Amino acid sequence: MRRLVKHLERIQELHLDFPDKCNSQILSKLSSPAPRLQDLKISVRRGLSEWSSVLFHGDTQALRTLRLSSCPVPWYLFKLNALTTLHLEKLPNRFRLSTEVFLAALNCMQDLKYLSLTNALASAAGFLSSAAFSTSSKINLCYLSRLLIVAPLSTVTALFSCVNIPGKTEVRLECRSEENSSPDDYTLLSSALARRFSMSEDQALSCLTIRSLIVESSQIGWGRLTFSALEHDCDSSISIPDMEWGRKIPLKVMICYDESRVGEDHVISDMCCSMPLTGVESLHVIYSPSSLAFWRKTLGHLQNLRYLKLSRGDMPDLASILSHSDLTIRGAMENRVGDAPSGHILVPRLEKLVLYQVDFDSSEEPDSDSEPVVTQRRLFDALSTRYAPQGRLILIQCMVGDINRLDMARSWDGIISSFG
Repeated sequence: MRRLVKHLERIQELHLDFPDKCNSQILSKLSSPAPRLQDLKISVRRGLSEWSSVLFHGDTQALRTLRLSSCPVPWYLFKLNALTTLHLEKLPNRFRLSTEVFLAALNCMQDLKYLSLTNALASAAGFLSSAAFSTSSKINLCYLSRLLIVAPLSTVTALFSCVNIPGKTEVRLECRSEENSSPDDYTLLSSALARRFSMSEDQALSCLTIRSLIVESSQIGWGRLTFSALEHDCDSSISIPDMEWGRKIPLKVMICYDESRVGEDHVISDMCCSMPLTGVESLHVIYSPSSLAFWRKTLGHLQNLRYLKLSRGDMPDLASILSHSDLTIRGAMENRVGDAPSGHILVPRLEKLVLYQVDFDSSEEPDSDSEPVVTQRRLFDALSTRYAPQGRLILIQCMVGDINRLDMARSWDGIISSFG
């Protein structure tokens, strides 16, 4: 360290990885200016010290890359105007700026290409309801190619609403519900995403067209949406890893919500339907929501869908959704799918339905006053009514009740004759 300190003015790249608590004796020696420092990374694996002084006397005019993980230093006191990469992770609470103050700092980083914020900012609930938010000017990050934000819902919404980024920027968002989160808060985020991806014809030339959608839900309060520019990017039974980049994924959103305040189906379907998805031909749903409202609203928004895959969990009542009947028309109209013409059928271009490890009910059909059970017979009957005899149904490792395993591949019009 003594040798290093003597030559700080010559250092261009410095990585410090502390295996335990951040050593204040080491940091205290890094007080001299570092005018040539371009790449600084400090990572603390365990614990945090009470260090709070600025490093390098704040003189880091050449700094291009700054990556801090669990690091107890006031990062915002560096000279940041030349940054191209900013990565902040698990910052101590005392170094988490308010969103309004962070935006002011971000306005000085016009050359940013990579911005990653993981548990690095305070909640923006107060900022969203303030006059400062409604009157704030957009910050233009013209060179940004990757954006990752893991933060409270209000913070994600505020940042995404106040920043302009290029059409081809890959975006990962992970937002968690806050104590007073309401359905309106999720609607505000959906509106911000819609404005970002609803481009004019001129802007659309520089954007990635969304062609595939993966919806993954859970029963423990989270949902994940992956919007992909790749055709048929839905075949795996698991979603694309959270941190995987470079797969032409313009947007990946993970939403953690309080089920007692907002419904899972409401949040996910509203976010899907806020996006321009006219180019989507492939949809993969993992652990399918059972709500008919979710399916009618979502599939009503994806009228060019050709490929639908369901993986794992119980079979939703797709028989009521995919059949060609007056009930489908009426249900679609009630859920504001649009002005359905006579003979309307949801996802009229559907050519392939794949069910992977999906469980059917083995019960007999109930009385008309009861809730319909999801049997293979009802699904087969519904598909046979569609105007697409070339369509195919594929079942892989599906179960009927607790005993019978079902694997098959049939065309729409061949289903009844084969299983009648």
